[in-house]
Amino acid sequence: IASSLPLFVEVWSERSFKVALVRFVKQLCTLSPLLFIFQGKIIGHYVTNELRYGGATYVSTGRGLPTERRPFVGEAHEQGLKLKKVGGLYLDYAAIAYYDGVMLFVGTVLAGLVGGGSGAGTARSQLAWIFVSLSLVIVSWLFAPFIFNPY
Repeated sequence: IASSLPLFVEVWSERSFKVALVRFVKQLCTLSPLLFIFQGKIIGHYVTNELRYGGATYVSTGRGLPTERRPFVGEAHEQGLKLKKVGGLYLDYAAIAYYDGVMLFVGTVLAGLVGGGSGAGTARSQLAWIFVSLSLVIVSWLFAPFIFNPY
């Protein structure tokens, strides 16, 4: 929500408060906060790899924008469980987002099971907001590739 506030203020100052509010609600309805969280994770991963291993130059492939949906794992043969073509959303995002999302989910569940909020006292409401934020991050890292699959 905080990442949408600069756009909200810009639209408010250029047009009107009503137009800015409608645009803000549209962004929330299209789940754009989840996309921004996932996009931040992906950009962070690639920037880290650029710094760690050195950058590469852009090589044009001549391909246009993708217009078909991608499978989760790959294309299966008509008979049996063998894959005709390996690839897909899982292999694209497993090392970047899925593993971290699952580890964060397991850690959050374990913290809740061992009584992570029982001794919070007056900070219990702040702890609730931390769990809401963690939930948004977990949902984004695990489900954003499926919700926002451009293929």
